Amino acid sequence: GMQMMNHGMDKGMNKGEHKKGDKAEQMGKENMMNKMKMMEHRMDMMQMMMEQMMEHQSEEKKEM
Repeated sequence: GMQMMNHGMDKGMNKGEHKKGDKAEQMGKENMMNKMKMMEHRMDMMQMMMEQMMEHQSEEKKEM
């Protein structure tokens, strides 16, 4: 069933809905980029947290 729907959508795109499709595709790409950036940001934050934890632990050991 899905293949038929996709086929119909392709036909519609070819008839002159290219602009709409391009815009949607652009939005999709931007959303993906934003998600990737967010993921990278989260990874960086996690990394920083981990590093801080490690530093904190090593400092405690020094005091012993």
